[in-house]
Amino acid sequence: MVLAVVSLLLVVLLIGLAVVPQANATPQTRWAKTYGGSRDDAACSVQETIDGGYIVAGGTYSFGAGDVDVWVLKLDENGGIEWQKTYGGSGYDIAWSVQQTSDGGYIVAGGTGSFGEGVWVLKLDRSGKIEWQKTYGGRYGDWAYSVQETSDGGYIVAGY
Repeated sequence: MVLAVVSLLLVVLLIGLAVVPQANATPQTRWAKTYGGSRDDAACSVQETIDGGYIVAGGTYSFGAGDVDVWVLKLDENGGIEWQKTYGGSGYDIAWSVQQTSDGGYIVAGGTGSFGEGVWVLKLDRSGKIEWQKTYGGRYGDWAYSVQETSDGGYIVAGY
């Protein structure tokens, strides 16, 4: 029994050593780009999309309707902008999380000061058009920091 445990530990250790050099390898930069305008803009979430591109969400002072607005960019595999959109009103609106959904669209979560003071969840189609949006919370600036699609096609949101 002791020999079996020692052998198992040795195998696990050897597998770990085989993986470590890859984990410690110097990362290679595929491309680096700057996005935004002349004011403060921030990317808060990024995910690789099924087409090899990227979906990015955050907030922008440079574009949009008022104070900070939710800013979503769809990038191709080389970082070129396929589309970018802003969402929001005259208050402070920001996205903290974005995920691609099983239908090829996107789910975005963050917070809004334009439509109450609460969590703001937007479902976008693959071109960034709003399919639906919901606000949750109350008067004290509730925010969503993470959103995921669930296996039953719903969504789970975390925040405070």
